[in-house]
Amino acid sequence: MSSRTGRISVALLAVGAIALAGCGGSSSSSSSNSAASSGTGTGAGLNQDVQTVNKAVQSYKAGTHGVATNGNDPASWDQLSQAAKQAADSIKGLTPPASLQSAQQALVSSLSDVSDKASRVATDLRNKDASALQADLAQAKAASDSYVTAGATFTQAARAAAGG
Repeated sequence: MSSRTGRISVALLAVGAIALAGCGGSSSSSSSNSAASSGTGTGAGLNQDVQTVNKAVQSYKAGTHGVATNGNDPASWDQLSQAAKQAADSIKGLTPPASLQSAQQALVSSLSDVSDKASRVATDLRNKDASALQADLAQAKAASDSYVTAGATFTQAARAAAGG
């Protein structure tokens, strides 16, 4: 891969990571899609990576929306758990430059942790176990915070690699 292609690849992965870390409005995702279709000349592999990140972003955002709108429904937490697992699996399947692999692993690990904790909350809600629910909600919040930190770290590393 040429130096220019490598920098564009890292930059587009950074756009996807920003969208994933932000979990905000659709504008981040739209930026990613625009970058992927702008004809940067980096090939189908890069476009596929950006699409993979976009798909993970959308799935995860849908999961968080369900919990935010109906946090007492175990099915909402199951949806978040599944979405976080799918996002982790998708991002794990990408092959970033060596300089991003540690940050990628941390991001995948944090998403896997969110999945595990969300699943526990769903079980606690089904079992009407208030004491376990309280503890697991605190752990789910900590996992979510860790995910945000890992996403920001990955984004920062990707930006550094793109500029470097």
